[in-house]
Amino acid sequence: MSIVTIFGSGNLKFDDKNYLYATELGNALAESGFDIATGGYSGIMEAVLKGASASNTRRIGVLTYDFKDKHPNPFVTEIIKTKDYLERLKRLVEIGSVYIVFDGTWGTMLEIATVIALTERQLLQKKPFICVGNKWQSIIDGIDDGNELLFTNIIYENKVENIISILEEHVANNK
Repeated sequence: MSIVTIFGSGNLKFDDKNYLYATELGNALAESGFDIATGGYSGIMEAVLKGASASNTRRIGVLTYDFKDKHPNPFVTEIIKTKDYLERLKRLVEIGSVYIVFDGTWGTMLEIATVIALTERQLLQKKPFICVGNKWQSIIDGIDDGNELLFTNIIYENKVENIISILEEHVANNK
């Protein structure tokens, strides 16, 4: 099945509304048969995998030796170790069939910029890139500067059922 790579903040607590939403989305992804890859640590990465933990789906954590004091969250079932932060980012981008990005800070912005820049330069196939929440649209639109055709794979969506439909349609069209 397709691997959904999830990007987002590693600093959320379990009672944050975004953590709870990510848990709900993880459950829906797993029930729909999608495998999930995250950075493997806390926050959104943990929440999505926690939501998926009731299903028999791959829950991949892509870790880096750069974070010596961090440990994978308990919901990771498959670990991919990378030598450094940039290799970790590259691996998350490579294994994703689609991407979902939540609110975050500089690390999340780097993840977004990497996918967009590689796609724009035709070094990465266009894949659905779903932004959850309201944070990224104004930033991406501000950088886009009128080149809407370059970013046709970016979708802004907040409803779990709509996200699942988008992903299922992508899989059906790419068999």
